[in-house]
Formats: sequence, structure tokens, C-alpha cells
Amino acid sequence: MKKLAVLCVLGLVLVSSCKKDPPINQYKQPVYPLDSGVIGFTLNNNVTLKQVVNVLTGLKTDSFELYNFYYTKAFPNDSMTYYWHIIKSCSYIIDFNISKSLCDSFTMINSVDFKYLDSTKLANWSSIVQQQKFIEMPNSGWSYNRYGFLYVPNGQETLWLNKLKNLSIISTANLEYIYPCCP
Repeated sequence: MKKLAVLCVLGLVLVSSCKKDPPINQYKQPVYPLDSGVIGFTLNNNVTLKQVVNVLTGLKTDSFELYNFYYTKAFPNDSMTYYWHIIKSCSYIIDFNISKSLCDSFTMINSVDFKYLDSTKLANWSSIVQQQKFIEMPNSGWSYNRYGFLYVPNGQETLWLNKLKNLSIISTANLEYIYPCCP
């Protein structure tokens, strides 16, 4: 009986210490650099991270953020912390989540968000993906679009908007912010 009472008290302490999860926003808002315009874009399905980075760096820009990339891998629950530390060690990753269904052997590494992902950082991430045997899911199956923000020099917003609209990997592109030209 004493053990049951101790278990009940421990259970009550655990439940009462849980925090309610904050509401999930579908799109994270970027912090705009003070001297640039911002173009928001969504990606077409089945476009890989490597394709996106290669196209954007091919345009001679590395000033962008990419959101909602998904990976999967089968690994046991007790390995989640190990993978969390590996991903968290990447300074170019803004945010990510790891989730696992109780009835599925695969774990989702979802909403992986990248900041200023140049070819060196992409090579580092690709190496981690290959070593850890993560599987990229360009079409996540979830209702969230993969999207990004491109930071462009003041006065060149329209030029860059038109460049993005003409790319086959881009679904939509919109002007998000224009740097005010006058104080």
C-alpha cells in the first residue's frame, strides 16, 4: 500500500510539472536584416534541399533561410537524445523537432529549418544525413509547405522577385518587406 501511495505522489508531481505546449504556427517569421528587402517563397513538391541550395547559390546568393524540411529514420526511442545532440550541434540549423509514433518504427525529424546554408554547410549537413542514414522526404506528406525567405539588397527587390518566379523549383514568390529608403 505504501508503494502505491509513493507511485501516486510521483505521478501527481510529474503530471503537475508538465507545461502545456505552445500553439504551433505554420510559418515562422524571419528577423529582417535592417538593410535588405525580403522575398518569401514556397517550394514545389519533390524538390530536395540540395537542389534548392544549388539553385539559390547558383544565383550568387547565400542570404536565405529555408523552412520545413523533413527526414526520417528507424531508430529506437532511447536513441532520440543522441540524434537530437547531433542535429543541435549544427549552427546553421535554426530549429527542428523529433517525433515518433508509438506504433511506427520510423522517427520523423521534422521542420528542420536552415539559415544561410552555403555549399560548405550543405556538404556538412549532407555528410551527417549520409552517415546517420537519414532519409530526406521532399514531399513530407504533411500539409505544411516547405518555404524560405531570400534577403536581397536594398532597391533590388523586384529584380530578385522576378528571378525567383522564373525558377522551376519555386511554387510561389512574394515580396515580404522593402527596406525603407529614407530615414
